[in-house]
Amino acid sequence: MTMCMRQAVLAEQYGRGLAAGLASFLAGLLAIAGSALAAPGVASTTLEFAPVPDWVEVYEFDHAPADPDAADAPEDGVAIRLLEGQVNFSGGTFARYQRTVYAVYSKAGIAPSSILYGVYYNGSQTLRIGAFRIWRDGEPIDVADRAMVQVVNSASNLQGELAADATVVVIYVPDLRVGDLLEFATLISGDSPGLEDQRTDIYKDSPTVPIGHLYRRIVTDTLHPVSLHVVGGAVAPEKRVEGERVEYLYHAENVEPAAETPDHVPPWYYAEPMTIVSGAANWGDVVAWGRERLIAPGPVDDKVAAKARELTAGVQDPNEKLARLAAFVQGKVKYLGPGLSRNGYRPFAPGDVLTRRWGDCKDKVNLLLAMLEAVGIEAYPALAQISTGYVDPEIPTPLAFDHLILAAEIGGETQWVDATGTPRDATRPSYEQARTNLVLPLRAGQTDLVPLPVPRTVGPDGYDIDMATDVDLRSGRKATFTVSYAGLSADHVRGLLDSSSPSVITQTYLAKVKSLGDYVEADGEPIVTDSYVDNRIVVAQDFKARYFWVWDKEKARYGFEAWPLWLRDFAPSVSESDAARSVPYALPFPQDVRERYHIRLPEGMTITPMNERLERDAYLFSFETEREGRDLTLSIVFRTYRDHLKPDEIAAYRDDRKTFANWSYALWTPDSKRVPEAMQKLFDQLAGGTEVRSANIPEELKTPATPPEDARQPPDGGGR
Repeated sequence: MTMCMRQAVLAEQYGRGLAAGLASFLAGLLAIAGSALAAPGVASTTLEFAPVPDWVEVYEFDHAPADPDAADAPEDGVAIRLLEGQVNFSGGTFARYQRTVYAVYSKAGIAPSSILYGVYYNGSQTLRIGAFRIWRDGEPIDVADRAMVQVVNSASNLQGELAADATVVVIYVPDLRVGDLLEFATLISGDSPGLEDQRTDIYKDSPTVPIGHLYRRIVTDTLHPVSLHVVGGAVAPEKRVEGERVEYLYHAENVEPAAETPDHVPPWYYAEPMTIVSGAANWGDVVAWGRERLIAPGPVDDKVAAKARELTAGVQDPNEKLARLAAFVQGKVKYLGPGLSRNGYRPFAPGDVLTRRWGDCKDKVNLLLAMLEAVGIEAYPALAQISTGYVDPEIPTPLAFDHLILAAEIGGETQWVDATGTPRDATRPSYEQARTNLVLPLRAGQTDLVPLPVPRTVGPDGYDIDMATDVDLRSGRKATFTVSYAGLSADHVRGLLDSSSPSVITQTYLAKVKSLGDYVEADGEPIVTDSYVDNRIVVAQDFKARYFWVWDKEKARYGFEAWPLWLRDFAPSVSESDAARSVPYALPFPQDVRERYHIRLPEGMTITPMNERLERDAYLFSFETEREGRDLTLSIVFRTYRDHLKPDEIAAYRDDRKTFANWSYALWTPDSKRVPEAMQKLFDQLAGGTEVRSANIPEELKTPATPPEDARQPPDGGGR
């Protein structure tokens, strides 16, 4: 697979931790049966056959016809009697033999069994057929000469440089009947482009359809070892050593389909049993692979150096030089990924990228590396994972990554830059980083992964939501919401404001505020303060309300009740069925949301206090009321301490969230004499069951009170 692929082909076939690129025919166990073209790089529809190689130990299967009346006949009419996969890594080469035997039990099974799909990299691989026959009444019928082969997607060629993308073909099987067995075997030789000795395969123990016999065999030698990683409760293969030959064997009978994986599973969790095979012994091997393939060789191009000096002319501060060069590469070099090709792991020359002004992540990183070198700043690339956000530290392989970023060393500190980001302007790049737990720096001597800090961020990725208001019984109230965004959330809001109008922010907030009462409307446009240095955005929005108060007939008092407006959106909801699951439930992490209300009460106003705290190992819900004279502060918090709930914690979280969602506060006054006559008339209408409409609201109540002078100023602790 190529680097910088935002959506990986075949990703759904693989485990979450390596979802960004494990190109293995066995991974699907059924979806890809294989096919061949006559010669690499030629879009031919002629199948080429080859005898079974000597290294393959062919597994025998039962040739008895499929019995439509059998008690265990599948409902969809087709089953796999044998799925055999054997891989040879010995001698530093790569070859894969795969054979599938389908059993057709009814007419419903004929159509899906009659179409075989195949994918291959025609610039580095050859595919040949090892067997293609129908078994009818125990006798073989060769159908290869009657099959129809169609190329449905072949490589394009961009100026001769991007030759040989993956080619997809379809093989239509003729004259398949109920009771038949279809035997189909392929032999694939050669690596995926760019991977060579760093290949990775994944083998699932739980298929998508029933399998009578599942047999796999991995062959290598002591000079070309592979590392095996058994996850998700899979059964480890048997290891057999004979001289220099090393083999891993696995066999299972009557394998049932895997249970459906539930939603909200953390990316690091392997919900299905599987064995992952990697050609890398450790992360140092992956670093060596990346340095050889992903870094453009040679000295800095003269025109690249000249452009770097032009952009940093008169600038002495290395951080400012980095900012200007990064902003140029982010904003003036278009992101364009060529797809699955031999360039997928080979960058173009930085000079060419500068001239044509487009490239993928590794092209843009290499251009920025060259420009930084030209102005005397040490920098190096680093592999990252942006599709799943998680790299399993126990499984070294290049296919754990799908993106390339850059690190610059300035004054003893490391500055991280994503060259595909969107800059704020010509001198301010985006320092937004993908959510990924670990990255792999491609620098000499590096042997392990490192965590990726998010620079320019105060605290964890979080939200501060504040409402400051004076409660006025004479004419409702006017409120200012101040929302402070930090970290990645600040980058998200910048992107929203860049691509839309501030009214989008207003409407988002208005939807929240309306739950406090009727007749609420925005008062002007939001005021946005962008503190780019610490990556924090503060948005202040005024609202006015004509009527908030409710007459409680039973308690003979006026007031209103409110619940947390925002935090329930940040705390994921868990259903009854989720509470019974046996796999972890993903939580947003890091998450730190603080919702606060600052209220200045008039004389005689009373609050029903709320001080509650639900703190568990994985999260915190809290609701605290603080009052000093007429000044009231309500603080509501949702915070996560890790990225998942354990199965035995899910039910408790569901109950805690329900409890939290019911937390509320009430403001009220028992003294009707303090209510002006016009408000009293309105309350009397409510008490008598009269529906309140705009037409019968007294005119003096339709005019909001004059807001305090500091209405647009951030409240204490508001995050400015």
